[in-house]
Amino acid sequence: MFSAELHNRVVNDPSVKPYFGKTEGPVDVSPLLDEPENYVLLACGEDAVGILEWTAPDIFQAHYAMLPTCRGVWAVEAATAMTNYMFEHEGARAIWGQTPIGNKAARWLNRKVGCVSKGFVDRAADGRCELFWLERN
Repeated sequence: MFSAELHNRVVNDPSVKPYFGKTEGPVDVSPLLDEPENYVLLACGEDAVGILEWTAPDIFQAHYAMLPTCRGVWAVEAATAMTNYMFEHEGARAIWGQTPIGNKAARWLNRKVGCVSKGFVDRAADGRCELFWLERN
């Protein structure tokens, strides 16, 4: 993506915002476009977005956000498509995430996409989080 308009719309939706960006006021991911070596912005349709953050060579942390129109099986398909894109076109070897314990839907989604739980960690911003890991087949 070369614009953050869709991402900003999705992450600022009232159903998504409490889980994305612990900031006052609206989230603006536009500055990430200035760092193409560190961030890949993806979308699957008009209701699912991903921000993949480079964290080590060929390893990216995933941040997915979906509107209520993209839940359940549609969310799994969207996240899987974005994950596969990273493996096939961006050279990702692994994708990982840290999901707050209270976000049961996102933890379910991680497992449905094929991620493996790698334990738990406490984070100042999000509290207790479950760590997830997915390697390219």
